[in-house]
This record gives sequence, C-alpha cells and structure tokens, in this order.
Amino acid sequence: MKRLRNIAKLVILALFIPTAVFMAAQSQSSQRLEFRAGDTVPGFVLQTPSGGIADVRAAGTYDKGTGNWTLVLTRLLVTGHPDEDVQFDRLASGQTYLFSVACLDNAVGEREHMEPQDHSAYILGIEGTEADLIAKRETPASPSQFTGPAWVTLGGEKNGVIVPPITLKAAYDDKNIYVLATWRDMTGTESIHKQRWVYDGLFWVQTTSKVNDEDRLAIWWDINAQDFVKEGCAALCHVDDPEDQRMRTRNPDGRADLWHWKAARSNPMGLADDQKAAPRRGDDRGVGIAVKNELKGDPAFMADNDPGANADFLILLPKGAKSAVTFRGQ
Repeated sequence: MKRLRNIAKLVILALFIPTAVFMAAQSQSSQRLEFRAGDTVPGFVLQTPSGGIADVRAAGTYDKGTGNWTLVLTRLLVTGHPDEDVQFDRLASGQTYLFSVACLDNAVGEREHMEPQDHSAYILGIEGTEADLIAKRETPASPSQFTGPAWVTLGGEKNGVIVPPITLKAAYDDKNIYVLATWRDMTGTESIHKQRWVYDGLFWVQTTSKVNDEDRLAIWWDINAQDFVKEGCAALCHVDDPEDQRMRTRNPDGRADLWHWKAARSNPMGLADDQKAAPRRGDDRGVGIAVKNELKGDPAFMADNDPGANADFLILLPKGAKSAVTFRGQ
C-alpha cells in the first residue's frame, strides 16, 4: 500500500508541476502583454551623486524652435582637489587657463565624430589678459545675465560629420566660475536618450549607443598635460595603445580636468560629470549619477506609472523620499 501511495504522489506531482509552470508562464506572459510593442524604458537610472564627481552644476535647455542648446556650467573656484580639478584661485589676479571644448550630437565619441572636433587650445582669463574667452566679474543667474564678450570656436567638418561652432561666455565672482555655452544641434533633434530599452511585443531589447545616444558637451581644462598648449585636447587622444583606448595624457604625471555634460545621464540631475585624466581618463572620486538599468537581460527599473509611461528619465529617490506633486491643500 505504501508503494502505491508513493506512486500516486509521483503521478500527482507529474501532473501538477507542468500545470504550475504553464500557469506561471501565462501569468508572466499576461504581465508582459500589458506593455505594447514600441514601449520604452530608459537605459539608465539616475541617482543623487556625491563626492568630487558632483562638483560641476549644469543647466541645459533645448529650444525646439531654433534647434539650439543653451548650457550653463557652474563650479567653485577652488575645490580642494588639485590632483583632479583645475583650481581657479588665481583667475582674479590675472592667471590664464587653457581649455578645449567639444560637442557631440547624438554621437558616441567614435573616431568619425571626434576627428572633426575643434581641438584648439583656447585661453580663459579676465579683462586685461590676452585671453580668448574673457570672464567678467558678475554673478549671472540665467543665460541672459552673462554680459561679457562672447568667444566663438571654429567648429569643423569631415566626411559629412559637421561640428557646429560653440558660442562661449564666462563669468566669476568670489566663490564660483560660470561658463555659458550655446550651440546648434546639427540634426535638429533633442537627443535625451541613451541605450533605451524597447519592447518588441515579446522581449525587451536594449538599443546600442550607435542607434540611440545623447547630446553631450565636454570641456577639457589643462593642468599640466604634455603638448596641450600646442594641440589642445588632441594631446589627450593620440595614444597608441591597442589595449587601452581611453583618453590620457602623454606624460605619466600629467593632469587634465574634464567637465562632461550629458543630456540623458546628467542634465536631469542639474549636473555634469566631473572627470579627469590622471594620466588616464576616469571619474573624480565619489558616487556617480547614472547606473545602467539592466538585470539579467531585462530592465531592472521602470516608471511607477508603467506600462505605457515611456518615460524619458528614471530617478532613484533617496530612502524615505517621496515623489513631489502639486500641492492640493486648502
């Protein structure tokens, strides 16, 4: 009898397990079917950063009428991290600073997009110096309040890839330095997504950077990088190392400071990534802004009003925080 009971249990299990698996699959399928083909989820989740990587504040806006980006970057004159950041403590006394600036229009920084960039080494300084970009002593609260002279970069073109000229203005006060950059988006599109997930009706597929990338602007500030004065940021690019293609200085003790604004991965948080070459390119110390939104081949996070939200950005709230909504009290 005991043997018969065991056989009966095995028969019941053999019938139950496939049924349970089928029901689970049906449940998962019904959950997936709540999304429609073409629905999207951001490829990155944003969080509040900390440390030196969060030193540069940024406010970028896109004008759909003109196709122009306007970006204001703000940073303390002195960060206290001279190994990572250029220090502007002697700007007011007449010291000048070398920099190069590049903008990427929905591009990933590959050679075809970088070669047309204006690699020139420009000079920032105050009135009375031989600087290209003159920083005026003032505290602008908006782009219209930058009253100093404008400096326009050269731009460039190669093999059909066009890099627009960038119009720059600068200001400073006792505490901060401010840089205003305005440029034309050559594709006429506000590219604020990077590697979005797209639902095809059955599976989530993450697009590559070659298909789906963000608009960006980068300013390299020289600290002591070899040949920067002659070649600008190109002095950080031409490195013959097939195993490591990251930008870096040619001198082992070289340093350069990078302010890297990203329309998808930093602008929604009001920041630009503060990075460096020391001598290889990397992030400044701290916890970064963007985290890849992926878990075992699917998105790790979605918007709280999904399916169908097709959110542009996802932001991880600090523990205990709630989403801010319009006040409806009496």
